[in-house]
Amino acid sequence: MADTPRKRAPRVSAEQVSDLLIEAVIDLVLTTPIEDITTRSIGEKILMDPQVIFRNFGSLNNLFIAVSKEMGARFSPAVTPENFIEHLPVLIPRFKLLTYLLGNGVP
Repeated sequence: MADTPRKRAPRVSAEQVSDLLIEAVIDLVLTTPIEDITTRSIGEKILMDPQVIFRNFGSLNNLFIAVSKEMGARFSPAVTPENFIEHLPVLIPRFKLLTYLLGNGVP
């Protein structure tokens, strides 16, 4: 068994890791209170060491900012006064995320 080569995880580019992190946090934001989202829970979701957050974004707050921007770009253009109510399941988590960031002094 000692002669058996170890399998390595496929190499993933920094851009792909950033995308994975953003998607993981979007999923978590939609289902979990913001205060319960940790670097560990994000790392577990993408099956990577939580340090990838700091290597790619510098801090959890910076990742949250990127997620908020992505949610805005992805979901806000589809919202109109006529369909506002049906978009609340996505808008409310984004507003909670923005409130969390503002509460932590992030401009």
